[in-house]
Amino acid sequence: MKDRKARIIREVKAKLQSEMSDLQSEIAKIKASGAEDQKSAMGDKYETSREITAASLEKLFATYEGKTNQFQILEKIERSDPSEAVDFGSLVSTDSGWFLIGPSVGAFEFEGENVFLISAHAPMAEALLGTSKGEKATFRGKEIQILELS
Repeated sequence: MKDRKARIIREVKAKLQSEMSDLQSEIAKIKASGAEDQKSAMGDKYETSREITAASLEKLFATYEGKTNQFQILEKIERSDPSEAVDFGSLVSTDSGWFLIGPSVGAFEFEGENVFLISAHAPMAEALLGTSKGEKATFRGKEIQILELS
């Protein structure tokens, strides 16, 4: 199970790195485009174009920062010791699916199964936190069996 967790983290980090690289490329394109507009545009048209460019860059920078934070959280989890109870960084197998408590990345397909990367503040994580292998948690009125934990 620990090996599975390490492989999941490695694959999610690779996906995040690819997405961050794509964002960097997009940022570079927009900056280059803005420089070209600056050379050829005048007046109100230039101001509007500049505002659109600034808004686009701001959005891309925010997305990049979010991906960077997710990546850093995964690195922290990689270095964490396994726990006997569900905690931040735990990979949990339940009768409702797989969950990694850490960055809120969402569903990630791994070896034909979905693994849900959820924040420790997500309702499902809050239901699972503190439970151990073999115990049950209750989420939205439904009992969930903890099958494995790493």
